[in-house]
Amino acid sequence: MKKVLLLLSMVLISEYGFSQTYSQTFILCDKSYTVSTAIQLDKSINVSLIKSIKLNPSDTARTYTVKNPALDDFAKTFSESFSTYFGDSACRTPVKTEELQGIGRNIFFNMLRANTDNTAPEAGVLKLYSTARYEEDTTVNTSHPIHKDTTPGKKNDTVAPGKIIKMIFEVKDGYLENIKVYINIKDIEYIFTNLYGIGISNVKNIKAFPQTCLYSLPNATGKAYKVSAANVFNYDYAIDLNRRDYSPQDIRSQLNGGETLTLYKDETSKLFEAQIYTDFLGLNENKPNGLIQVEASKKINISTVQKLVPRPFFLLAHSIGSFQYISPNITLSKIEQHRRSLVLSDLDSLRLNPGGNDTTKLNSNLHRYTTLLNLYQYQTFSAGVDLNLITFANHDLKYTFYLNLGAKLGLTSVTDSLTKINDNVITKTGLISNYTVTTLQWYPSVSMLFSPEGRFNFVLSDKVMHIRAYNSKFEQLSFDKLNNKKFTIPTHSWLNIFEMLMTVRVNADSKLFGRLRYNYELKNMNENFAQVQVGYSTYILGRR
Repeated sequence: MKKVLLLLSMVLISEYGFSQTYSQTFILCDKSYTVSTAIQLDKSINVSLIKSIKLNPSDTARTYTVKNPALDDFAKTFSESFSTYFGDSACRTPVKTEELQGIGRNIFFNMLRANTDNTAPEAGVLKLYSTARYEEDTTVNTSHPIHKDTTPGKKNDTVAPGKIIKMIFEVKDGYLENIKVYINIKDIEYIFTNLYGIGISNVKNIKAFPQTCLYSLPNATGKAYKVSAANVFNYDYAIDLNRRDYSPQDIRSQLNGGETLTLYKDETSKLFEAQIYTDFLGLNENKPNGLIQVEASKKINISTVQKLVPRPFFLLAHSIGSFQYISPNITLSKIEQHRRSLVLSDLDSLRLNPGGNDTTKLNSNLHRYTTLLNLYQYQTFSAGVDLNLITFANHDLKYTFYLNLGAKLGLTSVTDSLTKINDNVITKTGLISNYTVTTLQWYPSVSMLFSPEGRFNFVLSDKVMHIRAYNSKFEQLSFDKLNNKKFTIPTHSWLNIFEMLMTVRVNADSKLFGRLRYNYELKNMNENFAQVQVGYSTYILGRR
């Protein structure tokens, strides 16, 4: 138990051991300014502003602190602080807030890149156009929108394009997941948004931009418009050796009309994330699977193309996609010293006390038995892959639904305390046999992810698993749900695994988990075990 607590304590230690600094010089109204930032242990940011060429010797650096290290807070505080300190002398006319916030965002991103391990390669450049062709949305009062190509060459070429003011966007798992584009049309500002995530992980995604529309939100004018994504922005992906996925790291940012932003892949230290779980039911040191579980997986995008669902299903789901990703995964279970192995049950005792069973069906050469559920419960290692078959998403209802197919190889360590029978008396020989049992598992699974906000999400999932053991040293038995003494001899079994998972993001690098699992034989719920777990995430390749 002490070792477990020590391990968890080491995981929870902060990755920052010293202040990280960055400096940058920028020009505004033909004057030069230098800004210096220092990331503190509590992740707040100390900022120092100074004129690069002092107008008089008494000029000193102006300092302030950004307590919340988020993009918007940093840019807003920079704009307000600069206006307070230098507003009267910076320019002849007041500097626009949007321009100062743009400088602040640039400083923020440069600071983040300077404080990483510099192993984050460029993913591509996102460009926001300054104007966009648009057309009236005639489906605004219907229950289902219609996508239509609004690229140049259509009749709307005769209409003056709208002026793009800015775009606020979120990149998540290879999608432009949320977008708000502010466009001035006939001197009225409209906000356009997407119905579903727009993939940017491959060339096919970019080719689909012209057929993907953004729709204006209602306003006082009563007018509604739509615009092709290809008329609003472009993603110029970067080519690199052996790169086939062009999706950038998850980010939330903003671009003004006509601006570009270089997006980056995840740095090497963040490529692989593992979750460490402790099991409340395993803390008594007699329950298996177990005191500690370590799980690692990696989602690899295949086809991040989403399409508008047909009209009858639009209220339930806005988009549908197929074969979106594969996810290799590894699980290490029960890393502790108590009952690491499954102790096989005594088949000879069952023969001596058959309890109404026909023991002639049992293999006369075998002396031990177990159930496939026990083999799964005591499993110490598993590795496999999940393949996404279908994905449904509805931003309005805040959920994403996945139908997957998966397969795994499992390993279970077993212990056999050898016995012998003399005159119907079973005695121990004192000899122990230890070996590993291999199981093959495949399963369809469904899961529903609810994402109300970035700090919290909730997942409901169910997995129907077919499991088969490959070993001839023991009998595989199962029991009747109406009579737990009546056995059957299956060659395989179906298990059901129901799970509820809650994730809380502590900061940009850390997450906490709470998980409830209920595992049982599909034909006999009396054969079951539960897991009540808490967990924490960490990066396998180290932290920056």
